[in-house]
Amino acid sequence: MSKLSRNCFCPRGWIALTVLLFGLVSVAPIGAVEIGSEPPGFALLNLAGENVTLADYRGQTIILKLATTWCPGCQQQIKEFAEIGPYLIENDIVLIEVFVADEPELTVREYLQRRKFKVPTVALIDDGTVAQAYRLYGIPWVLLIDRDFKVTRERGLITAADLQRQLTKMLD
Repeated sequence: MSKLSRNCFCPRGWIALTVLLFGLVSVAPIGAVEIGSEPPGFALLNLAGENVTLADYRGQTIILKLATTWCPGCQQQIKEFAEIGPYLIENDIVLIEVFVADEPELTVREYLQRRKFKVPTVALIDDGTVAQAYRLYGIPWVLLIDRDFKVTRERGLITAADLQRQLTKMLD
């Protein structure tokens, strides 16, 4: 090996390091919840000032949406929910919306009053514990939780058709 090659930058070393790092990242879980496991519990106040826990809805089919009032994707997600609103109501599916990112209560109230969405919704304002427990890095984040209190889906935006298809599987 020449003196020059020993002192020069070695791209093979960087390539190996890059492959190793990508390998570690790709096997690490993205969210905090594994499919088939119970979701992290939380207790937050609803808009009436009452303490609500996720476990209060154990035994029911739950859509848990982590979002904000200002996010375009979050607003699109509500349109997708509205498209199958009658299905959600007929099947007693609980919709819990947790508003993250320091959303003031007044902003959430005004947002809920403005939107044309008739499905009963449990609206909660995160104090930071939910975003941290779920390792939230993107919004909207939609989880589906079955009657056995197991997560069946944890990802971003979902279309109305895909949501109804997945909920129907959960209800069978």
